Amino acid sequence: FQILNFKLKIMLLALFILAKHRQLISGHRQPAPKKILTAWQKLKNNSNIGKAIGLNLILNIFYCIIVLYLPLYLNRNLGFSWPKIGLMITIAMLPYLLFQIPAGKLADKIWGEKEILASGILIMMFSLIIIFLINQPNLIIWTIVLFFGRIGSAFKESMVETFFFKNVEAGDVNIINLYRSVMPAGWLIGSAVSALTLKYFELPAVFIVLTIILFFSLWLAFSIKDSK
Repeated sequence: FQILNFKLKIMLLALFILAKHRQLISGHRQPAPKKILTAWQKLKNNSNIGKAIGLNLILNIFYCIIVLYLPLYLNRNLGFSWPKIGLMITIAMLPYLLFQIPAGKLADKIWGEKEILASGILIMMFSLIIIFLINQPNLIIWTIVLFFGRIGSAFKESMVETFFFKNVEAGDVNIINLYRSVMPAGWLIGSAVSALTLKYFELPAVFIVLTIILFFSLWLAFSIKDSK
């Protein structure tokens, strides 16, 4: 885990540079070096912030691979028509409306973010394994599987957002910019990982690779300190 911690710090530094570069080319004034140093010092002093950024990065890697390759898999490998795929994905989006607010209330009043976050990641991993194993084009079964998987990602998304903003303050603009910058970074990494996987393996293999990536996310979830 020391190696993983080192890699996480390098990754966060790279993302921090990306955030500053994006801010510069967008025409905004670059913050003074003292402010950048202060932001980096806070990241070092509060590991929970860095872990929340890492969790957000992996979540966006998940979104990239699922959005790009799951519909292709359903269409090309299993033979679902695009209207049916659209129907399944539409139903699968409902957990973001149904479960995120209740999950937030549970995290505030009963459990902490860690428990719900870890549960969401485990659900995501389990659903990916099911996606890899099922090869029957049954509309109902696949709709249930996709719905189940989105329950996990809805839990993770809401808990990561809640946890991050409980650990930063209104003046931590640079850190918040860094957190927001991981979305394009996650999609870039997700595209690269999936392209490399498809160079050597068939399409279903990307779901196993994504499961392995989520295992690192699970480790981050268990290592955070609840803000409850």
